[in-house]
Amino acid sequence: MRCGECTIILQDVSVLLGLRVDGTQLIGPTNLDWVDLCEELLGVRPHEGELEGSVVKLSWLAHHFPQLNNPDGNIQQLARFTRAWILRFI
Repeated sequence: MRCGECTIILQDVSVLLGLRVDGTQLIGPTNLDWVDLCEELLGVRPHEGELEGSVVKLSWLAHHFPQLNNPDGNIQQLARFTRAWILRFI
């Protein structure tokens, strides 16, 4: 196809990703305290230099979450490890 004959439109995004493209926007606050949020979601508070803005260093994640170790079935610890794994994966 020549340039301009085909393009991705918002409806394509809606169909492919299953996202709504009409109605109220989904937005949230961006003035968060990222260190507190890390501690709340991961259970570990990053030190200065390990978190820059909203970006946590991969080496920090690898150090604190090297492998799944959940012999007692603690659901909260499993959720924290899962969040850390997703961050490392992305």
